[in-house]
Amino acid sequence: VAVERCIMEGNGTKLKACVSQAAKDLPHSELLLQRVVNQVRIKIASSLERAYTSMLSKTACKMLLMDPNDKKSLELFAKAENDRKAADEANLSTLELEDPSTPAQARLRNRLSTRWVVEGDRLVFKKIRDD
Repeated sequence: VAVERCIMEGNGTKLKACVSQAAKDLPHSELLLQRVVNQVRIKIASSLERAYTSMLSKTACKMLLMDPNDKKSLELFAKAENDRKAADEANLSTLELEDPSTPAQARLRNRLSTRWVVEGDRLVFKKIRDD
């Protein structure tokens, strides 16, 4: 219940603490709870790439509910995000799009055209094409 409340509030820091506590109380639920945190990270990631062209790696880690000093986790997340987008892009060609000019389709194309790159102490959101 506490995890659900944190998600509804949109409080990422509190969510991470709730998940840690829930994992201690219910060890068998750790996998599920980590998936919840990862889904929240994906939603946050989508907002970050729309709002910024780049940001400090430490800031990105903090916003993505990661240890700010763990640049390797950010690099792994960036790679996973890029791989996920590449897979979505490959699957997009198999979908029947009724109206590709809808706002939802425009957002999807924009999201798929952004790649994450960790350069030095910054996370950079690079456009791979302009639509």
